[in-house]
Amino acid sequence: MILGSIAFQLSRSPFEATIQPSSFQNLPQSAAEIGPETDAQQVAAYTVAALARYETNPKEAIAMLNKLLGPRPVPKRDEQFLADRFRGRQYLMRSYFMGATPANNYQPDMPYTVEVKTNAYTYQEEGYARFLITCGGADSPRPMTVRQKASTGEWFLWDYKGLLSGIQTPAADDPWS
Repeated sequence: MILGSIAFQLSRSPFEATIQPSSFQNLPQSAAEIGPETDAQQVAAYTVAALARYETNPKEAIAMLNKLLGPRPVPKRDEQFLADRFRGRQYLMRSYFMGATPANNYQPDMPYTVEVKTNAYTYQEEGYARFLITCGGADSPRPMTVRQKASTGEWFLWDYKGLLSGIQTPAADDPWS
């Protein structure tokens, strides 16, 4: 026996993403090339670029992360975490640039483009933004969070460790490809 029915329509699925691409002709090479941002999505793109710098210059990558983190620099234990994550996987951050896939050994298209996705939960908590970053080596986008400094309106990196999860092995290193 049906007592009644309820009809409703969601105007937008919380999993429906809006994509904001950020492109770089050249990736930033030092902390001096990135600055405080009032655009949260730009901080997300700079984070990918800073972590990509780790492949060629870990010390400068840490300096760039420190600038993005603002008043909360990279703790020493996180420096070791970064070293562990990149050991033998220098290609890891290249997977976040458009066109980079396991089949092409994570060689990105030019210009370097990062897809920063937002959804209904991105700005759910005031002062924080949780983005999803497209990854060519994973089945789903990876999360990262930025935090706004209320006194200045600037956004700073808050959590980036989701970007450092494992990805598919590049074809050149995969004995099964």
